[in-house]
Amino acid sequence: MRILLLGGSGQLGKTLINSAPERIGSHLIDLISLNRKDLDLADFSACKDMVRLLKPDFVINTAAYTLVDKAESDSLKSFLVNADAPKALAEGLKETGGKLIHFSTDYVFDGEKSKPYKTFDIKNPLNIYGKSKALGEDYIMELLAPSSQCFILRTSWLLSSYGNNFLLKMLTLLMQKGTVNVVSDQISSPTTTITLANACWSLINRVSAGEKPSNILHWTDNGVASWYDIAQAIAEYGLEFGILNKPAKIIPINTLEYPLPANRPAYSVLDLTESRKHFDFPSIYWRDSLKTLIGKLKDLY
Repeated sequence: MRILLLGGSGQLGKTLINSAPERIGSHLIDLISLNRKDLDLADFSACKDMVRLLKPDFVINTAAYTLVDKAESDSLKSFLVNADAPKALAEGLKETGGKLIHFSTDYVFDGEKSKPYKTFDIKNPLNIYGKSKALGEDYIMELLAPSSQCFILRTSWLLSSYGNNFLLKMLTLLMQKGTVNVVSDQISSPTTTITLANACWSLINRVSAGEKPSNILHWTDNGVASWYDIAQAIAEYGLEFGILNKPAKIIPINTLEYPLPANRPAYSVLDLTESRKHFDFPSIYWRDSLKTLIGKLKDLY
């Protein structure tokens, strides 16, 4: 089974590579990982031609333009990578017959609800990043959903031991600063890349076995939290594992006190009800998942 992974050098891509099974069902896995040096996602023709050339059974697309604030002033690049590239992949797969696992975001919603978003709730993104991701979803659904060739996996607030994410930034700030201000009025479900990678491999296994999950699925760690809650947990576990000695004092602030170019949804928790039917492992409470992740980091500090 040939699987093409896009975004292999990113935080989710690296986790997928490290957790990849040797086989799925009776099929040995031939995992081809590409990063931005190998394939320019802003080049529509190159993306489509890569699918035509390799003819993968699955494309896992973890690649995205994720600089949420910079996207406000760089909308062209955001739409090229987050909308046009998925469209190119979908067009290529429509020709070759492979399937697409595409990762998307809670930021396609506006955060005006007071209960978790279901998979087919109306999208209404507040920022350019969210709008570009929402359009990418639309292209994929239009091209591949009728033939059951696509699975869009939305998640929220990714944390990992790689790359540029809240966990690693916060550990650095807690080491170096006396006080750290953290937003406390945005609520979602923090999710580790370990959790999300497991969901991806589980989904491919189920689809390969003949199951037909919904074209749009949600997967996160269990529970809800604010960025302030996550920061407090990072400080707690950082102390427990000896990464931190005397962490900075964490001060809760509201969004208006920390203005950024891009608006964020105030509440973007995703409903997992439909998705739980299609994964063969239980979801994990976010604090337990975070603790496991920080435990893996202790030898690096």
